[in-house]
Amino acid sequence: RMLESAAEIGGAGGRSLDALVQEIHQNFAKAMDDFITSAGNILDVDDSHNFNKSFFKFRSVVKDLEAQLASVLNLSFLQCPTVASQLRLLEVFEGVSSRELVQKHLKDKDQALVSSFIQELLEVKTIFNSKVRDPPMHVNLPRTVSKLLWIKGLQARITEPMEKFRRISPHSLGGDAGWQM
Repeated sequence: RMLESAAEIGGAGGRSLDALVQEIHQNFAKAMDDFITSAGNILDVDDSHNFNKSFFKFRSVVKDLEAQLASVLNLSFLQCPTVASQLRLLEVFEGVSSRELVQKHLKDKDQALVSSFIQELLEVKTIFNSKVRDPPMHVNLPRTVSKLLWIKGLQARITEPMEKFRRISPHSLGGDAGWQM
């Protein structure tokens, strides 16, 4: 269902990629129907060989579809230039992007995303350090309120993506790069 929704809202990043996602979803639905019809009665102990064969076939199809989906996500990442847009892409494909096979294909993209976010954190730190004594002032607001709004804006620039990281991609927070964040 999540794949279908992602394709409907244009989550893959283009018509051709959305069409690929829809095709993957249709192939999954067909494989699921085939599995249900061919598995027979799963409680029948004497006919367990039929279930095992059907399940193996279904599992093989799902692995192929996961690999296809990983390549679609790889292509979609190329169309997402910012950390926010890449996190949004992962958010659209949240249930699917946590699959082990998909994560394996997206490992380099995941590392690049973490590196980009670390750069963003360093940039915010540099901005804060350079302007902390003389922050930008809003024309119609008192000095203290202007300072508070400026700090709140910098804080939002950090906390919103970090919360998405924790929710969507908690595995990327492990290791040295995650610790550095």
